[in-house]
Amino acid sequence: MPILILDTSTERGFVAILEGLQLLYHVQLPFGMQNAQSLLPEIHRGLAFTGFSINQMEFVGVGIGPGSYTGMRVGATVAKTLTFACGLPLVGVCSLDAFVPLQAGAYAAIIDAKVGGVYLQTGYFGQGVVTELSGPQIYSINEAAEMLLNVPVLVTPNATQLRPKLEKELASSQWRWEESFPSPMDMARRARQKIERQEFSLNGHLDLLYLRKTQAEIEKEKMRS
Repeated sequence: MPILILDTSTERGFVAILEGLQLLYHVQLPFGMQNAQSLLPEIHRGLAFTGFSINQMEFVGVGIGPGSYTGMRVGATVAKTLTFACGLPLVGVCSLDAFVPLQAGAYAAIIDAKVGGVYLQTGYFGQGVVTELSGPQIYSINEAAEMLLNVPVLVTPNATQLRPKLEKELASSQWRWEESFPSPMDMARRARQKIERQEFSLNGHLDLLYLRKTQAEIEKEKMRS
């Protein structure tokens, strides 16, 4: 059965339809934090291209962050609406899981958290398999630079923003930067693993990986203190 996979958590979003391990449709959304505006039109275009209806999907997988607060909420809302309306399983996948290096070895997937620092997780890629070494966390630039001292490859959706920040903190670094869109195949594999472990929702419930407090939460805490 076909599956729908999508992610709008970062500047580089995508929509994909797969059947088994075959990628039937894949489109990279326009670069930028407004990419979610193209999400629904591209889903409709993908369904028309493949000849499937949303009701024929086995499940829908969506990137749940970390990343843009607004971006991941838009992707999640679309996925929740589609699955709830059609009674389909909904699977949330960490968006960092979709950033995998081109070559085997240790690496870190890293996303700009703006003033919050960076979101990152580390792993090892070998023989087509990713072994997670540390899960998604938020770090200050200083903490991240120290943690990444012995990590040779950094995979990110936007090296232009992140590279100056980290290399300013650690000028002697020898990182190899790989800037890429998230991989629909890797996100689909993670989603499939979750389906097999029964880690999905049938009522549209989805826990997003915010990892940091929103400005509204910060303001509420100030009012209570």
